[in-house]
Amino acid sequence: MGIEDVKRWQWAAIGLIVGAIFAFAQLQMYADELMPQRRSIAAESLLADVGRTATALQLPVVRKLVIYPPEEGKNFVTGERLERLRDQPDKASYRPFGLHGEIPFDPRGVTPPHDRYTIRDHLDQLAAQNAAVQFKYAWWREPAKAYALWMTLGVLAIGGIWPTLINLMIGAGLARQREAKFDYDLDRFKSEQATEDDKRKGMTQAELDHLRALEAELEAKLKASGAGHFAGNSSDAPEPVKHLSSGPIEPANIASQVEEEKDYKGEFYPVARPHGKQNDQSR
Repeated sequence: MGIEDVKRWQWAAIGLIVGAIFAFAQLQMYADELMPQRRSIAAESLLADVGRTATALQLPVVRKLVIYPPEEGKNFVTGERLERLRDQPDKASYRPFGLHGEIPFDPRGVTPPHDRYTIRDHLDQLAAQNAAVQFKYAWWREPAKAYALWMTLGVLAIGGIWPTLINLMIGAGLARQREAKFDYDLDRFKSEQATEDDKRKGMTQAELDHLRALEAELEAKLKASGAGHFAGNSSDAPEPVKHLSSGPIEPANIASQVEEEKDYKGEFYPVARPHGKQNDQSR
């Protein structure tokens, strides 16, 4: 069985397995491990700059803010913060940053309303007061959604796109053609009795009675013709078997078969002549 013989549903099953493996591998890594080389800042600094616009540049101070699901009692937060260049104070550029928000989140001047209060809850309150506060939640890091996402992608890629590419390569002659398969129809190999029964199923009761009467009449005629034939032709009867006797075998009359004694004379070819007679002329 070659790769060209694998069915589409089998590729889809492989895609499910591969997607589940990718999801498991992603969830084994912490969010901060996926975001290397990010400068760490304090949560108070983030809250002071989020939703604020740089007056001179007319750019948001904080952008691309992403909050990840809780891991080990913390929310990992990533984003970019606008900072002035040291060698060119009149210019600024965005630099990536990251921080961990403890759960419960306890910003300065705000008492957490409950023990599960997070930095996401706090930013939701700020966004309700200031439309400039914008962020995204990394829902793809939640276990159930991560598995659903990666397994769906696996089915689409491996179960949908990959078989289509194989079919295109086979059509273009770049891959081996599929072997022809023979499907045997076992219904063709029915017994004669089954076929006769199938025919009778479609007959009415009157037709069945008529058929049985004809069969009985034919059977009676065959019996009558067979009995008369053997009774009237005695010559066709088998001959009785002859028995061999166990007595001694009588010898045949060998004496009657003994030929008359003869003399043979001649240089090259012997000639038979009666015994006791001589041919004077040959002398």
